[in-house]
Amino acid sequence: MSGSALTTAKSVVERKTSCVVFAPNEATASAFTSRSRFREFAASHGLPVPESHEVKSRDEIHRILNQSRGKQRYILSQTNGSGLAGPRTSLPRRTLSQTYDEVARIKIAQSSILRLDQTLEDGDRYRSTSVVVGGRVEAFSACNLNDAGASTAIRSTNPVIQPMLQFHQSLGKRLKNYNGHLTVDFCVDEQQSNGQSIEKRVLPITGQCSADAALLYFQGIENAIALVRAYISVFGREANGFLKAPGTSVALPLVTTKKGAAEVGVFAFGPAVCQLLLAPVLQLFNFQLESLFYLMGSSLAFAKQVCFWHEVIYDFSDPLPFFYFYLVYVHYSWSWQR
Repeated sequence: MSGSALTTAKSVVERKTSCVVFAPNEATASAFTSRSRFREFAASHGLPVPESHEVKSRDEIHRILNQSRGKQRYILSQTNGSGLAGPRTSLPRRTLSQTYDEVARIKIAQSSILRLDQTLEDGDRYRSTSVVVGGRVEAFSACNLNDAGASTAIRSTNPVIQPMLQFHQSLGKRLKNYNGHLTVDFCVDEQQSNGQSIEKRVLPITGQCSADAALLYFQGIENAIALVRAYISVFGREANGFLKAPGTSVALPLVTTKKGAAEVGVFAFGPAVCQLLLAPVLQLFNFQLESLFYLMGSSLAFAKQVCFWHEVIYDFSDPLPFFYFYLVYVHYSWSWQR
């Protein structure tokens, strides 16, 4: 279901019934339509976001690059009046002369919009999902992301949890009376301070008002109860079995792995097959594979995910959605694209 259809269905259901739909309304959904809109919304409410500048001349580009003193990397993107995106350029270059040459080749037109956005793609990446009831975070889960699209739970001792949780809580407060999910991808920005120490900031990359696979880390009976309580808290604390007491709040479950416990992960079957099996085999046939050990390692990684991790769609008690997605939906999607 598309975003517009979902918001329409929410308004109709809540207007004609006493049900509560965990989905964004039109005003909330508009803040998550794109990466730039999400960052603009967060920045307008005082939340930390990566740098983003709308530039109108080459002098402005050089001024921003000089202020960063080489500590930040940027992506220069250009869109025309029709909203079509042009080529993207990474700045600064390795040398000052290369940077000046690259900026000099940029064509600046009055009908186009130039944006200089800080890029954080080289840092550690994380994904976080929360259940928000009335603008308050009731459940929170976070995991790290790898290149194969899989994710593993973050240990409770990891210091990145608190900044991500605080961002969700602050964002939820700005979305007044919002009942739904928030999923935000973060990246760690590392900068060298005046001394020799390295300063780290956890900054959001993109966000969406929908649930994600990170909620699958609510495993076990205790976590399941905590997640259910988070959802039914929309009906009040009495629905959770609590006595009504002003000023109290529902316990916030942090779903992470404990020290010494086995690594818990979530993966998507399709991307795992493509990146861990098919891609190395194709490299082998094209004589581009550096070592057979890489093929063995990727095959073992795939076997580990299938045997011990959770697939984002498949469930033993209800396998039909998994088979429908890969045998019907994906197949016909590729056919239509052709």
